[in-house]
Order: sequence, then C-alpha cells, then structure tokens
Amino acid sequence: QDFINSGVGHHSGILKNHFSGISQRRYDVIVNAGLDAMEEWMREIGAVMNPRELGVTDEMIDGIAESAFKRPGAYKVMTNESIAEILRTAMGEI
Repeated sequence: QDFINSGVGHHSGILKNHFSGISQRRYDVIVNAGLDAMEEWMREIGAVMNPRELGVTDEMIDGIAESAFKRPGAYKVMTNESIAEILRTAMGEI
C-alpha cells in the first residue's frame, strides 16, 4: 500500500516548493484541480485510464502479475503480490 500511495504524495511534495506561502488547503485544491483537468483531457483524447478499459478481468490479474518482468536491481523490487495490488487498485477494487 505504501508504494501505491507514494506516487501523488511524492510529486505533491516536489510541487509544494513552487507554492510556498499558500495554505495547505489551497494547495490541495490547486493540485486536485490540476489532476482533474489532466484526467478530463486524457479521456478527451481517448487514453486508456485503467486496465479494465484494455479488457483486463479480475481473473487475469494474478497471471499478469506472474508474467510481469521484475528487475532485481531496480529501485523497488516488485513482487507478484505488489503488482497484483497495483492492478486491483487501478481497476477500482481496493
């Protein structure tokens, strides 16, 4: 779960340096508005937004996780379980 939640928070922290002097609440509104606008644009251009839109079913998740390349020297070594969790989260199940 930490891996999944770290994405936006990490980038959010980087962006925070550019918005010094505003309240956390206002900052959160700005960041969320930007994310919403990006999602809307991605839908407008027909970008795939989740694995279901590619035809992935719940029954396929474990097989996809098992066949995913796991690089031993990577910054974060992924496991079948962590990959399956990411896919389930992307599909809106968690």
